Amino acid sequence: STALQNITISLQGDRLLNAGFLLAARQIGNGTTAEQIREQTAQILQAGLSANPALAAIPDYVEHPSGRTLTVTYASATPMSLTALNAAMSSPAAMLTFLASPDLKAFAQ
Repeated sequence: STALQNITISLQGDRLLNAGFLLAARQIGNGTTAEQIREQTAQILQAGLSANPALAAIPDYVEHPSGRTLTVTYASATPMSLTALNAAMSSPAAMLTFLASPDLKAFAQ
Protein backbone atom coordinates (compact mmCIF):
# COMPACT_ATOMS: atom_id res chain seq x y z
CA SER A 1 0.00 0.00 0.00
CA THR A 2 1.17 3.51 -0.76
CA ALA A 3 1.81 5.84 2.17
CA LEU A 4 2.77 9.43 2.75
CA GLN A 5 5.60 10.06 5.19
CA ASN A 6 7.29 13.28 4.05
CA ILE A 7 6.28 15.95 1.58
CA THR A 8 7.37 19.54 0.99
CA ILE A 9 5.46 21.98 -1.19
CA SER A 10 6.75 25.48 -1.96
CA LEU A 11 5.06 28.43 -3.62
CA GLN A 12 7.28 31.33 -4.62
CA GLY A 13 6.15 34.92 -5.10
CA ASP A 14 2.74 36.37 -5.74
CA ARG A 15 2.03 35.60 -9.38
CA LEU A 16 -0.13 32.49 -8.88
CA LEU A 17 -2.07 33.99 -5.97
CA ASN A 18 -2.64 37.30 -7.75
CA ALA A 19 -3.93 35.52 -10.84
CA GLY A 20 -6.27 33.36 -8.74
CA PHE A 21 -7.70 36.30 -6.82
CA LEU A 22 -8.12 38.33 -10.01
CA LEU A 23 -9.93 35.45 -11.71
CA ALA A 24 -12.19 34.98 -8.67
CA ALA A 25 -13.04 38.70 -8.61
CA ARG A 26 -13.97 38.62 -12.29
CA GLN A 27 -16.16 35.57 -11.78
CA ILE A 28 -17.94 37.09 -8.78
CA GLY A 29 -18.40 40.43 -10.49
CA ASN A 30 -20.54 43.02 -8.65
CA GLY A 31 -17.51 45.23 -7.95
CA THR A 32 -15.71 42.74 -5.71
CA THR A 33 -11.97 43.32 -6.01
CA ALA A 34 -9.15 40.81 -5.96
CA GLU A 35 -7.80 42.53 -2.84
CA GLN A 36 -11.12 42.02 -1.02
CA ILE A 37 -11.04 38.32 -1.89
CA ARG A 38 -7.40 38.12 -0.74
CA GLU A 39 -8.32 39.66 2.64
CA GLN A 40 -11.35 37.38 3.07
CA THR A 41 -9.28 34.33 2.16
CA ALA A 42 -6.57 35.26 4.67
CA GLN A 43 -9.20 35.71 7.40
CA ILE A 44 -10.80 32.35 6.64
CA LEU A 45 -7.41 30.64 6.64
CA GLN A 46 -6.42 32.31 9.89
CA ALA A 47 -9.59 31.03 11.58
CA GLY A 48 -9.41 27.57 9.98
CA LEU A 49 -5.76 27.02 10.76
CA SER A 50 -5.80 28.49 14.27
CA ALA A 51 -5.69 24.99 15.80
CA ASN A 52 -2.10 24.66 14.57
CA PRO A 53 0.11 27.69 15.27
CA ALA A 54 2.79 26.10 13.05
CA LEU A 55 0.58 27.01 10.06
CA ALA A 56 0.28 30.73 10.89
CA ALA A 57 2.60 31.56 7.99
CA ILE A 58 -0.07 30.53 5.46
CA PRO A 59 -2.59 33.37 5.98
CA ASP A 60 0.30 35.81 6.40
CA TYR A 61 1.74 34.70 3.06
CA VAL A 62 -1.68 35.00 1.38
CA GLU A 63 -1.90 38.61 2.54
CA HIS A 64 1.74 39.49 1.75
CA PRO A 65 3.24 37.10 -0.84
CA SER A 66 5.37 39.54 -2.83
CA GLY A 67 9.02 38.49 -2.88
CA ARG A 68 8.41 35.61 -0.46
CA THR A 69 8.27 31.83 -0.62
CA LEU A 70 5.75 29.72 1.28
CA THR A 71 6.87 26.21 2.20
CA VAL A 72 4.47 23.68 3.70
CA THR A 73 5.90 20.43 5.06
CA TYR A 74 4.42 17.22 6.34
CA ALA A 75 6.91 14.95 8.07
CA SER A 76 5.73 12.09 10.19
CA ALA A 77 7.53 9.30 11.98
CA THR A 78 4.61 7.07 11.05
CA PRO A 79 3.66 6.88 7.36
CA MET A 80 0.02 7.73 6.59
CA SER A 81 -1.66 5.46 4.06
CA LEU A 82 -3.36 7.17 1.15
CA THR A 83 -6.62 5.63 2.37
CA ALA A 84 -6.15 7.38 5.73
CA LEU A 85 -5.19 10.62 3.97
CA ASN A 86 -8.34 10.40 1.85
CA ALA A 87 -10.39 9.87 5.02
CA ALA A 88 -8.70 12.90 6.60
CA MET A 89 -9.89 15.04 3.67
CA SER A 90 -13.41 13.58 3.52
CA SER A 91 -15.13 15.89 5.99
CA PRO A 92 -14.50 19.31 7.49
CA ALA A 93 -14.05 17.84 10.98
CA ALA A 94 -11.55 15.23 9.77
CA MET A 95 -9.66 17.87 7.79
CA LEU A 96 -9.41 20.14 10.84
CA THR A 97 -7.98 17.22 12.81
CA PHE A 98 -5.37 16.65 10.09
CA LEU A 99 -4.51 20.36 9.94
CA ALA A 100 -3.93 20.37 13.72
CA SER A 101 -1.26 17.69 13.34
CA PRO A 102 2.15 18.67 14.75
CA ASP A 103 3.62 16.94 11.69
CA LEU A 104 2.29 19.73 9.46
CA LYS A 105 4.24 23.02 9.37
CA ALA A 106 4.49 26.12 7.21
CA PHE A 107 7.21 28.73 6.76
CA ALA A 108 7.27 31.95 4.76
CA GLN A 109 10.54 33.66 3.89
